[in-house]
Amino acid sequence: MAGPKGLKKLIAGLEKISGGLTKPKGYKLVLTELKPGKTYRRPGFAFECAPTGHTPEALAFRISAGGKTLCYTGDARPSAALWRLCSGCDLAVADAGSAKGDLKKPHMTGSEAAGLPARRVLLSHLSAASAAEAAACRSKRVKIARDLMIVGLTGNRGRICNKLSKGT
Repeated sequence: MAGPKGLKKLIAGLEKISGGLTKPKGYKLVLTELKPGKTYRRPGFAFECAPTGHTPEALAFRISAGGKTLCYTGDARPSAALWRLCSGCDLAVADAGSAKGDLKKPHMTGSEAAGLPARRVLLSHLSAASAAEAAACRSKRVKIARDLMIVGLTGNRGRICNKLSKGT
């Protein structure tokens, strides 16, 4: 399991309060506390992370495999680190949960998320207040995420698919 600094302490606390119910059975749990800016390589893929500004622990991820790259911001505020992480990726799934001018919410607006330097952007985590701005950002490059949406990184001539999962 990989996560932000503090992951090991969190999991140890969960094991303690659960009376051991969260301890893995039949496998060893390996915990890795990720360092932003470092590239982690695993068989078949590589990933890196950057802080998002949502909370001190929140991380955005860039995952590369088979010549394709996906970035997932999670809850995020705009930052130089986030822009670098998303730069040139094939698809950024980006938080667009704040309305323009709402500085109390630690989320990007639709315009901020749509401005990420990715080839395609899928706006997610919309709120009632942010939905209209996000909709106004729609373009050939920027789409709005939907529940159960299937998004292709390969094939489909580089377009985002709007098919819903049929249980397959």
